[in-house]
Amino acid sequence: LMVFASPIFLPLMGSGFTVDKINITKGLLLVLAPYTVFAVISAVLGAVLTARKHFALAASTPSLISVMTLVFLPYASQFGPYVLAAGMVFGAILELGVLSFSLWRTDAGIQFAVDGIEQDIKDLFSQLVPTLAGTLLVSASTVIDRSMAAMFASGSVAALVYGERLV
Repeated sequence: LMVFASPIFLPLMGSGFTVDKINITKGLLLVLAPYTVFAVISAVLGAVLTARKHFALAASTPSLISVMTLVFLPYASQFGPYVLAAGMVFGAILELGVLSFSLWRTDAGIQFAVDGIEQDIKDLFSQLVPTLAGTLLVSASTVIDRSMAAMFASGSVAALVYGERLV
């Protein structure tokens, strides 16, 4: 969805970007799009492993993304930022593979079964809607902040992100 909507929202969010910077952003978006899918599946598998008391593996596998990005780092001077994005995607694939293999080794697998919706599940979903709305608002504020910073001089977004990390 974000890839298909990018011709609309990228020029709006990057209104201060040059044409070259918009093109680089589009390219990075295309490279990183699969990362989202792998990260969501890995999060579910990690939650299942955590529920089965395999805490260390579920907590440590996200570091594979950083490790793979560092492995790809020496090639950044040749291929630009795309190689770092590719490192993130390959790290997410590796994380998904390790989590999938570990879950398979537990001989437990994932089983989906619904025998009717109980009141506890209904209560959960009634609380989920406001939580999702709040999360959407918080996420939108980050996007708005960075979009506004992108309108200023080069390096403004980086300064904002560094400032956010200090706080």
